[in-house]
Amino acid sequence: MFTLRNEVVSCVQACERLISSAMMQGNPQLTVEECEIIEYYAGKLLKLAQASTFDGLQQLDMLSALAHHESGAATPSTRQTSP
Repeated sequence: MFTLRNEVVSCVQACERLISSAMMQGNPQLTVEECEIIEYYAGKLLKLAQASTFDGLQQLDMLSALAHHESGAATPSTRQTSP
């Protein structure tokens, strides 16, 4: 058996709750904005996971992500929405 970081366990639990809630009949569907946020972070996590499987690429992807973030690109937390 292996141990997982607390952050990974929390992420898995949150994903399970979200999936379960979304699949329950009668619950509202995810909004477009919610889907965009989920897609954004899912993509970032996928890149991180892929980079982690290739030793040297992890640092390259992290530097690339950092450079992209510092370039002022909009993220869900910085994106302006209409009132």
